[in-house]
Amino acid sequence: MAIQSAKIGCGPEGTPDTWFPILEDVVQQANDLGIVLGALPPADQAPCDSIVVDLLEAWNRCVEATRRAVELGLPSHHRDVVALGDWLVHTKGQLCNIGDMPDQAQRELSATVISQQIFDFGQQLTACRHWDALKRRANWLAECSRAAGRWTQVVPWDRMGYLNLTNTSYIIAFARRYRMERPDRFRGPDACRCGFCARAGGVRRFDGDHDESDCMKRGWNKTLVHHTIVDALVRMLKHCGGFVEGSIKSEYKYWDPARVGTDGTRRVPDVTCTDKQGKEYVIDARIFWNAMSESSNGFMAYTDTGVGAVRGEAEKRRSWDAAMLRRAEAAPAGVEFIPFSLEASGVWGPAARRFFAKCLYLADDDRDIDVYHWSSAKFSSTWHDTFSILLARGRAQVSVAASRGDWPKRTQDQAYSDQNHASAA
Repeated sequence: MAIQSAKIGCGPEGTPDTWFPILEDVVQQANDLGIVLGALPPADQAPCDSIVVDLLEAWNRCVEATRRAVELGLPSHHRDVVALGDWLVHTKGQLCNIGDMPDQAQRELSATVISQQIFDFGQQLTACRHWDALKRRANWLAECSRAAGRWTQVVPWDRMGYLNLTNTSYIIAFARRYRMERPDRFRGPDACRCGFCARAGGVRRFDGDHDESDCMKRGWNKTLVHHTIVDALVRMLKHCGGFVEGSIKSEYKYWDPARVGTDGTRRVPDVTCTDKQGKEYVIDARIFWNAMSESSNGFMAYTDTGVGAVRGEAEKRRSWDAAMLRRAEAAPAGVEFIPFSLEASGVWGPAARRFFAKCLYLADDDRDIDVYHWSSAKFSSTWHDTFSILLARGRAQVSVAASRGDWPKRTQDQAYSDQNHASAA
């Protein structure tokens, strides 16, 4: 990598000229050594300086690691590295071409290391025979995304509190992300009396999984979280500025022409809006909570990061097909359905990402610290942060609701415990 930073131009016959000619000598010697020997000599028989052997050894390791990653078909997890094998194409895998490495060469090599570590970790989880291994793998996949951890990096600042997290919310969201047990005061009762527990008695559960995924008493709390996402969508569309003012509506009761009668396909969209070309967008938000579910469609089916959001999109499209066909007849400029599907961890579905990219284009990635803030001065970063914070808060609301009914009993138990300690003292 030092070769790149040491270049100052080209010398005679197009050869690179550097501030440190010894670098060229070391590279040439290491390349010649690799051609002659085909492998590294024993340490006690090294025919040249150790720096030459070190360079050849490091190069061979990098080439071998990248070729293995390419053979396995591993994706790059770095947004600025498109494909892991690009640097091999540039250099043809030959040490003498090290000067042809892409810009930010260290980043190219680091991307390979990260992808292999993620792959190896996933293989270990798959091979593990611990009773909770499958759920730990599903949890890791659900949280294996930059969007899932974005709330941990947000700097709270706005007066309205949209980007603020309380200590309780942070603790619970942190515990759920890393599959840790929540503090005692935030745990629900061991014997939950919801209908699911009655049907699945004796199921071995990890703390928090049932409250967030299966508990039938938490439906209203999850609905409230859904409402906060809808409100945020309305605010985002208004800030975007690319939609006709007055066309942005939430819970538009009479949007569907089948509003008369008892048609079971009648739909009420969460948000509707129209762009300045007259095209209508119908947005229906959904949050996937069941990554850790004990049901037949739960964690066993969670096979890849974002699979819950994709599944939610498919379900939304099926339930909206009839309504969209009816609406198309009354929308001469076109109408598009957007299943804005999110996971409780914070991962976005493909349709949600595509629609946000359109909003970003219409907003021209607006950067304004007076409207936003220095910590997230762009339209894009502000709204990514906002949705991440709202979902982290939502997980905390569900957990606290599950534990609230058990607080009086715990308070009483604590009082008895204090009394016993006092007597013993």
